[in-house]
Amino acid sequence: MNDISKKLINMYRNQFADGEIRAFLIEQKDKGMRKEEMLAILEECRGLSRNDTEEDRILDMMDYVSGFCSSFAGIFQNNA
Repeated sequence: MNDISKKLINMYRNQFADGEIRAFLIEQKDKGMRKEEMLAILEECRGLSRNDTEEDRILDMMDYVSGFCSSFAGIFQNNA
């Protein structure tokens, strides 16, 4: 598990708001993280989720990353 995975798991376990988690992922994108890498990290976090609620929140974030959401909400769309 890398530092970003650890940070994300910590954010989910400490019930950070989805907007805060999304902002963190946008920061990672702005630092050069590729979409595929971000999805792999979120998939790793999904495997470590403690319950259905945590997993659902991770899956929601994966939708934002993959673009399976409104065009204005996608992390890798429209320079989000």
